[in-house]
Amino acid sequence: MRPFSTVTLLAALLLAAAFAANAKPPGAEQILRKAEEIRNPDLDYAVDFTIHGVSRGAVVQERDASYSMVARGKDRTVILMRSPEQLYGALVLMAENRYWMLLPRASKPWELSGAQMMNGDVATGDLARSNLTRGYTVSLSGEEAVDGEVCFRLELQPESDAARYTRIVYWVAKKGFLPRKLEHYGRTGELRKTVLYGDYRKGALGLRSMRLDIESFDEWKEGSTLSFANLRKLEVTPTSFTPDGMMAFRDAALAARDTAAAGDVPLERIVRAMASPSRLE
Repeated sequence: MRPFSTVTLLAALLLAAAFAANAKPPGAEQILRKAEEIRNPDLDYAVDFTIHGVSRGAVVQERDASYSMVARGKDRTVILMRSPEQLYGALVLMAENRYWMLLPRASKPWELSGAQMMNGDVATGDLARSNLTRGYTVSLSGEEAVDGEVCFRLELQPESDAARYTRIVYWVAKKGFLPRKLEHYGRTGELRKTVLYGDYRKGALGLRSMRLDIESFDEWKEGSTLSFANLRKLEVTPTSFTPDGMMAFRDAALAARDTAAAGDVPLERIVRAMASPSRLE
């Protein structure tokens, strides 16, 4: 029996090796799709996050801000500013590659221009929530290590001249297709921004990066660290992801805070207040 078992085992190993050698490697579009399911999932969810920014221009300046974000699929996002205190209730809406802002006391939101979306926290939100599965052609340009981890290197080219970046290089870990690094290039070929994804944790939405480190190479030369917490599923009415819906969202956030005993108002409470303004308990 022993010789038979040994031969059988050897045959099985040879068959497995042959299968692995002939297995078709994943294509560029498949790699991109799997990575984007992790980076920007097609789900309805909410998350709280902070941004610590350091400007390294003529004068070094540091700043901190906190936000809550509600996402509806890949292409619609509302971001509520929580601090600094004087800006509590300000909103940014990202919908189908267009952006609006509403300040706490403004009578209506206004749409941001392309130039206004290239800097500051709005640009940071754009980098975090951009949908790379749409509007780009992708190719696999090789493999490369990022922080010691072997990654696929993807090249993304926009399909339209209206794109804010003319080239994106995307490193995706071979193990698990985890996003690791993105480089964004401007119209003259210069490197504009880099994004590093780290601190992967498994939670209600599966395995997700809970830390982004972003470097901007414009005149302010700002570095930003985004730290995420309390990632959870949350459904908000579709009308909230429209310019008109921003008004109800902002007013509910301000009203909920005014009736709060202390501390930050949970996003879920704001959502309940939007559905029924009298329900602020």
